Amino acid sequence: MGRTFVTIDQEHGFWVNDSFLELALRLLLLHLEHSPGDDAPCHAIRKKWHLASTGFFNGHVPDALDFAVSTEEGRAATLKAMRSLVNGLNDSPELLSKDVLNLLWQDQYCEWGKDVETRMLLEVVHAMIGLVEGGISTTAMTSDGLPRPPHKRLTP
Repeated sequence: MGRTFVTIDQEHGFWVNDSFLELALRLLLLHLEHSPGDDAPCHAIRKKWHLASTGFFNGHVPDALDFAVSTEEGRAATLKAMRSLVNGLNDSPELLSKDVLNLLWQDQYCEWGKDVETRMLLEVVHAMIGLVEGGISTTAMTSDGLPRPPHKRLTP
């Protein structure tokens, strides 16, 4: 199981389990607003997140967050999608069904073997929001991996 260092400035960021990053990106692309025309930032971001969430990039998922937030319009759309996903996850059950998650990939690659704790996915998306908003000061040398095992989770 690979891990990817998620960063937008090539210095600050966090390590994350590839499967959870791919799941977060797959759900985030569904939360991006729909824009007419191929030149809209949301369209380009959606394409990059779709590719990144295919499972072909073990150990270096090309999350394209730096691309997504490179313009004010892209940054605003990205944060809006992230907050929308957080709201949806907050209203979700404690466990996300593996059977439903497997539908997101339509037999392309991914096979979730067990249900996913919603809190673990929330932890990843919150870290992404923190990164975009400038609240992450960890580096590749100082970051713990996400999501954290149950005994290492921080309490809110």
